[in-house]
Amino acid sequence: MGPTVGVVSASLGGDYSGSLLGGIAAGVRAVGGRLVTIRTMDAGVFAFDFDDPTLLRAEVAWDRVSGLIVTVNSADATYLSAFRRTGKPVVTVSDLVEGFACPAVLPDNGSGITAAVRHLVDHGHRRIAFAGHLVQRDIRERHAAYRQALRDLGITPDPALFYESGSNVLRGGTDAARFLIRDGMPATALIAGTDLNAVGIMRTLVEAGYEVPRDLAVIGFDDSAVAAHQTPSLSSVRQPIREIGVRAVELLVDLVEGRPTAPGPHLMPTELVVRESCGCPPALVLDDLSHPSGACSADELAEQMTGILCHGRIERVRDAGAVRVAARTLVDVLDRAARGSDGSPQPELRATFEGLERLSGDPERLTRLIHCLHAYGRNLVASPRYRADRSVAERVEAAVRGLSIGLSQADARAQRTDTNRFVETLVEQYTLSVHLLGSDREDPRTLAWLRHTDARAGCLGLWPGGVGAAGQDRLAVVASFDRDGARQRQEPGPVTTRAFPPQELVDLADLDDDLFCYVAPLRVRGRDRGWLSLVGRLEADLPTGRETMNQWAALLTVALEHRDMMQSLREQEEQLRHAALYDELTDLPNRALFLDRLRQAVLHTRRGAPRFAVLMLDLDGFKVVNDSLGHLVGDQLLIEVAARIRTCLRDVDTAARFGGDEFAILLEEAGDAEGAILIAERLQASVSRPYTLDGEEVAISVSIGVAVGVPEYEDAIDILRDADAAMYWAKSREKGTHAIFHPTMRERALLRLRTQGELRQALDAGELEAHFQPIVDLDDGRSASCEALIRWRHPGRGLVQPAEFLQIAEECGLSVPIGRWMLEQACGQLQVWRSTVAGAEDLRVSVNISNRQFWRQPLLAEVADALRRHRIPPGRLVLEITEGVVMHDAELARAKLADLHDLGVELHIDDFGTGYSSLDALHNLPIDALKIDRSFVAGIDGAATSRELVRTIVLMAANLGLDVIAEGIETRAQCDYLRELRCRYGQGFLFSRPVPAGDRGCLVEGSPWADAVSPPRVALPVPPEVPRASRRSVPS
Repeated sequence: MGPTVGVVSASLGGDYSGSLLGGIAAGVRAVGGRLVTIRTMDAGVFAFDFDDPTLLRAEVAWDRVSGLIVTVNSADATYLSAFRRTGKPVVTVSDLVEGFACPAVLPDNGSGITAAVRHLVDHGHRRIAFAGHLVQRDIRERHAAYRQALRDLGITPDPALFYESGSNVLRGGTDAARFLIRDGMPATALIAGTDLNAVGIMRTLVEAGYEVPRDLAVIGFDDSAVAAHQTPSLSSVRQPIREIGVRAVELLVDLVEGRPTAPGPHLMPTELVVRESCGCPPALVLDDLSHPSGACSADELAEQMTGILCHGRIERVRDAGAVRVAARTLVDVLDRAARGSDGSPQPELRATFEGLERLSGDPERLTRLIHCLHAYGRNLVASPRYRADRSVAERVEAAVRGLSIGLSQADARAQRTDTNRFVETLVEQYTLSVHLLGSDREDPRTLAWLRHTDARAGCLGLWPGGVGAAGQDRLAVVASFDRDGARQRQEPGPVTTRAFPPQELVDLADLDDDLFCYVAPLRVRGRDRGWLSLVGRLEADLPTGRETMNQWAALLTVALEHRDMMQSLREQEEQLRHAALYDELTDLPNRALFLDRLRQAVLHTRRGAPRFAVLMLDLDGFKVVNDSLGHLVGDQLLIEVAARIRTCLRDVDTAARFGGDEFAILLEEAGDAEGAILIAERLQASVSRPYTLDGEEVAISVSIGVAVGVPEYEDAIDILRDADAAMYWAKSREKGTHAIFHPTMRERALLRLRTQGELRQALDAGELEAHFQPIVDLDDGRSASCEALIRWRHPGRGLVQPAEFLQIAEECGLSVPIGRWMLEQACGQLQVWRSTVAGAEDLRVSVNISNRQFWRQPLLAEVADALRRHRIPPGRLVLEITEGVVMHDAELARAKLADLHDLGVELHIDDFGTGYSSLDALHNLPIDALKIDRSFVAGIDGAATSRELVRTIVLMAANLGLDVIAEGIETRAQCDYLRELRCRYGQGFLFSRPVPAGDRGCLVEGSPWADAVSPPRVALPVPPEVPRASRRSVPS
């Protein structure tokens, strides 16, 4: 077995790459070797320019090949040096890689260009232009040879006659022709760096009304298949592409076998092929019949035919002996005609025509072959034996005519065969496209789609890290295909890139059966997925070479992209479906899914199924945790609550989160209300256990409403509404309890809903009122300040207390406009008192700021604007903010409070002790006083813990230099105890209920509550009072 030759090339099809591959294959076959081709360009790309690098980076097939033949711009010196360090040789084709010395097979650009220049000068041209893209080395050599040939002929090269085409393909020729036309056609002849440039120039000139060669004679370079098919046919310098391939194999084999081989250029001769575009006449079938040259014997004719058919066509006619047999058959026909013998060797003649059908698509070869027959017939008639017999000439001429027709028909049949093969390829590609792209049922990675092709075998290796080969040196073999199943398949699993394709696949590449191994990157638009290796028939003579396999690789890559996209879409669809039906935070079903299941339960119950129950849950104390410790802690609390709810339920039950701190539960087959109550109590016990969150231990409770699914329910919304009403009923009576729905609860829920709607109208209708409650100096009973409190004078319900609507206002967003209205009312009323009541100049007014209002950006501007318009000194206004609002974001709150404090207003912490503020946070806030929550003050009369807690708050405030105001003082004993603690201020029903602004006497005149306070009985030790100035300072 000969060596395994690896070929690295950007493309493996087309006139140049396909012909080169055919030559390489012929050379490898001659030494009994195998062929592994490695394509570097993206799958599915056909049109390219050799000056666009598509360098190979992956060490693919290094363990499988004996050496590499590398075409132009396919690999750089770094890659090739690394390969050669493995002990294996490299030969380059049409490329001298900078920084890497090795044998390089190159066309002799100089000799062919020199012949072209001389030929044009012989036609009388002296203004000869050159068009080409000098980025590529070959084109630079051709341009240099053109200039030297002109100088050798005594013509000074004109730089103005050089046209940079910008590329080596058709578009480059188009651009060059436009430049020529722009310059007024300064040349009479032109040499193009490539045939494609030349064709682009000719087509553009013809479209512009010029004629070739009358207005411009043109010669190209390459003598590609396109040259002979132009009108006029293109004269071109032929480079022996197939012979270059054969020579590259010979040099590589010498290196593999250790024979000395010189690095550097190994030049292959080029020759000028003249046609019409240079000004030469067309080569017609019967032209120049008087020329005396021609074969005089069968051996001479065979030699001429061999030269015509085999020159540069190594793959089409492998055995020159077969051509000689065909020549003898044709000679025998003409000899029989000359002798007048009856009949002709029809079987042999038919076999000859069939053997010569490989002339498909090459009219020049057919023309030259027929010309040889005419010349042979002419010589035969002129021979001494037949010269005197005029009938011989007629018979021979008829025989030549018949053979010419037969050859033409053979060529037509061959073209038809090629057309049929092309159609079959289209059908195959269409079928393959349908199977790879049109169906999601078959995984393209299995390679089962190869059964619809003529591939012998295949193997798929994907990058295990997904798309992108960067940093990866191993492939995951995911599938193998063997049409015959005669060989053991490569088992799926990881392999090194060097060991891909598998050896058993390479072993199938038998060139005697026209089979070779093709390796292509699964890369489209830069997204690299791995490599596909196939064993199939070598078709280097087809116009697209072996690029059908490239198309398969492209289809597979797109199919993998499509598969991944569909998988991603399915995952996204599932995510969207999950997001549409499940709560993102807790992963519990959401309202939509819950309602769907609830509707099914309602339907089943109406059909006689056991009753179900719906539980609505609302967390008590969640807002305090959320506002005090932040939303992240609040979210963690909700997650843990959801987990505890799950543990209390059966698999058939459904727990859902409706948003915020509201949960709903559907108990399937709950039976009567007693069963639902047991579950409710279990839930309350579980949810109420303490939680440790962010280092803090917190406790909440849960209020639950229960509605039993009786058959009378027709709509899921109805029972959900009733469970919600029961929950609010329980919550209003006592938080942390549960209640079974009763129809009267629905009325209360409707009232809540009605309140929300009416409250929106109350602000515009002037139904809201500001009442004021005095804050009393507990030392002398004088009114030190007053707190503005909102009341709602409902036209039908009378005076509505804040507890009935403030929470609703906060929930529906009305707390901001209501708070702004209260600020205006308080400042306006204080100005009235300051203007009309003696002694009111030192009176202060307190205004409550809600959570929403505090965090609004315009709060500072709104306060400053109210003070300015009502001409109130800033120190006369007190803003009360609850502890929970401030601790929502202590740092941001500190900045906002500092801005307000800098304005001059006083800041008090309302309801102190009910939140989760730390002493450190409190110390760093710019506040002036703490207000003890009424719940602690109420406990003074009974619980010792409440008394101690109040005492602690007073002592802490004294240490921090803060005033203390006790809320909710209702008894003389409470007042006395607070005075004993030296609590400076207090408010409550003991002194006054909140009263309308018109009841001003009790607020500002004298000491109306002196009798309510008495001298302190036992003075508890407290720290000295901190000066007022230090209390108002803002910590840095």
